[in-house]
Amino acid sequence: MGLSISESLMDAYTESIFKLIENPLGKFDFHNKNTRIIIDILNGNNNGRGIILHHGTNIALYLAIAISTYNVFLKDVNDSYSFLNDLKKEDLVIYGDRRSKFIEIDNEGRVVIETIERKNPYTTHIPKILFFKLKPYNGNAKTLDGRGMKRGSLAKYNFLADVFSLSLDELKNTYKKSILIVCEKADADRFMDNFKISLESQKTFNFGELFPTAYYPSSGEPVYYSGNSSKQDPVVKFVGKLSTARELIIDDKNITTLLVNGVNYFGNDSSEMSSIYNRKSLQNIIMMGELSKGINSLNYETYENVDVYGWTKSSILEEIPDINESVRDYFSDESKRLYEFVNNFVNGNVEVSEIDDKLEEGVFLECKKALFRISKSNGNNEIENFITKGFSLLNLLQRSIFPIEIMNSLITNGKINALSPTSILSELKEEINKQVISEVVNDMSYVVASLSNMMNAFYSSNPKFDFLKQVLSENLDYQKLIAIVVPKNYYAQVFRESMPESVKGIFGEIDFLTPHKYNSEKLYDRVYFVGVFDWKTLEPYALSNARSVNIIIYKNEKNLFRQVRSLSDSNLIKLEGISLIAPKIKTVTSLTNEPAVYESDELNVGIELETLMSNSVGAISTLKTIESSGNQIAEIVRVATLETGERVYFTRHYTPYVFESEKQIVIESDVSSLNPGDMIIFTNYDSGTQDIVERIMEKMIKENKCDEQFKEWHQKSIYWKCILREYMHVHGLSFKDLSNKMHELGTGKHEVTLRTWLDEDSHIVGPRDNESYSAVARLTCDQKMLEDPDSYHNASKEVRSMRIRILRFIATSIKRSYGRNESLSDELFLNLSEDISKMSILGQIENILDVTDMSVPSHFANRPLNI
Repeated sequence: MGLSISESLMDAYTESIFKLIENPLGKFDFHNKNTRIIIDILNGNNNGRGIILHHGTNIALYLAIAISTYNVFLKDVNDSYSFLNDLKKEDLVIYGDRRSKFIEIDNEGRVVIETIERKNPYTTHIPKILFFKLKPYNGNAKTLDGRGMKRGSLAKYNFLADVFSLSLDELKNTYKKSILIVCEKADADRFMDNFKISLESQKTFNFGELFPTAYYPSSGEPVYYSGNSSKQDPVVKFVGKLSTARELIIDDKNITTLLVNGVNYFGNDSSEMSSIYNRKSLQNIIMMGELSKGINSLNYETYENVDVYGWTKSSILEEIPDINESVRDYFSDESKRLYEFVNNFVNGNVEVSEIDDKLEEGVFLECKKALFRISKSNGNNEIENFITKGFSLLNLLQRSIFPIEIMNSLITNGKINALSPTSILSELKEEINKQVISEVVNDMSYVVASLSNMMNAFYSSNPKFDFLKQVLSENLDYQKLIAIVVPKNYYAQVFRESMPESVKGIFGEIDFLTPHKYNSEKLYDRVYFVGVFDWKTLEPYALSNARSVNIIIYKNEKNLFRQVRSLSDSNLIKLEGISLIAPKIKTVTSLTNEPAVYESDELNVGIELETLMSNSVGAISTLKTIESSGNQIAEIVRVATLETGERVYFTRHYTPYVFESEKQIVIESDVSSLNPGDMIIFTNYDSGTQDIVERIMEKMIKENKCDEQFKEWHQKSIYWKCILREYMHVHGLSFKDLSNKMHELGTGKHEVTLRTWLDEDSHIVGPRDNESYSAVARLTCDQKMLEDPDSYHNASKEVRSMRIRILRFIATSIKRSYGRNESLSDELFLNLSEDISKMSILGQIENILDVTDMSVPSHFANRPLNI
């Protein structure tokens, strides 16, 4: 009897030597156990869905990609040579490492091809036993030779045959099934650059040499990785967004396996992930993320019949015998890091530093209770505004790590785009005079008086600031790697400005990170949390990439700390109850090993107020009253509140520009990926143009700062969209109708793709493939496009390149606005630097929520509004 698929996969894993660059991962207990888990999800008795919560590094992702690709290779039972039946005479194919011209299949069933060697054509008759060396060619080259082709020697075919215990004539050269991976593009690039496979005493192959792989951007054609020079349909497909994954899965029923890397993609009741989860075409879904980011954010009930594998402390001690063994230098750095991370988790130390805030005992809690009682009154917009601003100010004073006067000064000087704490307090005092209900007035008065006392206490000094200043001063001699986890990005800037000059020199060794942006790849000597906030996103007691963790709390935060800690312990117990790698003997484990005793339900009061702030979108009625019958309506999917108190109503296909302060770059993101703390660049709306990049481009054109050729490219990048919109309007077509017509022309595009092409808020210049422009020309019968459709493809390419240059310019301008001595390296923008501050607004998200059944007039969408 032959081996089962699971047995064959385990044998293939055992035979394979996985390497990162030149060093093997090794067959350590952790790698072996995770591989077995992956195989069980792929071929177990359940519905092929699993969640793996691990301790960092990308090893789990790498193993999942390799094993899932092996799985597709073994399961793909289609006729690998069926493509021969579709070939027409003179179609190009690949034979070995050369392009050749297909002639025919002769009477003996041999494939006849023509190849050119040293300018001399010759004919080859290929018997079936050598069909494994044939594959279709989908590239653009026309010559019959090996130029531009990777040298795919017989060693590759022998290697694959040995890995899977197959004969050469059983090998597959084309694939029908494929796997789809959702991860950061940087992770995909790192895997393809570094991951290699070898066997004992055989040549080492890059992953892309063995299995055709590509990255699929949110629009346009795939970018093929090295090794797939013939542009075969990839067996491994990377994407950076769940929305792109969903579109590919709908279009391609042969995508049978989905790998998702990162809790940010599937935690917190992700609607995108839920919409994919039950698709019947997906035989397997493996979701992977870090325990510290998933233990408090995952709702397992969201995913029906999912197998959960959580690497808790007790699971590690029971399942991983070699946990305390050192990893020799011969093995990959990634393996070394993983074992160091896991040891940190098992043996690490978490300290709680309790600081005297010199405030009235219980003032934080009583302030929240008063705000909660006010929220239960029959409030109006003024009441709602009081609660929102009052709770925001309370959170700031409770969590700040700097004197408030420094923050006020930076705001006054335009260095921080946020509301002044002093101004907020003044507004709260004014609101009291507008109320008539005595109970509400009493509670509002208590809140204002309490906040005033806190403001006075923390105005020129701050106990948490003093604690950190002492810590960092001591670090001058030891130069340890330190991370400080803060609620908002701007905390780092205010803290730096507050520090004495003698200590500012060490900031190169310190990372300030929000929970959403926490860098779990870097190994820190110590990580400080500056209060009790957002443990749902990042659990301090489950961190693995720090040798020690310190949580700084005021005495008035102790009650809240105990409640949050208790909730984390409950989530851990729940995880161990359902995890398939939980200990055989169930014991109640605690992350903290401290008693869960507390006085009042401060946590739930805070959650209620957070929910109230997030749901505080009553101003939508104000927007709707402005609406007239002539206004277009935009469907809203998320609503954000900025630090300035402004609201932003986001549409689904809007492409936000996010300034990543850690990398000092501007990226194009998507609405579903936005988180509190993100810094968004908006256009300053004194014109009809909503896109800041497009506005800069138009200014360049208007002021003749670019050549005539670029002006023509820009015009063409707009023209093709205009004629396609006009065609839809004249013929009364929906995007579904348009998709069907594109399919009839042989250029299949999903309706979601077409919608993003024509949605001005998506900022998509155009598709990346030639065929789409040709299809638009033929569909619309537009004479200009029919004459030269390729020129429109090239125009979009050039405009896309210019957009990238402009994003770099914006990033440099933002850094200059914060006082950094950044030079403008691109001479094209030298005279625009003074104008960028007038064109753009930088806003930081304080909170954001998903909404349904909400719409606003289109001109109010995707922009900051003072309501």
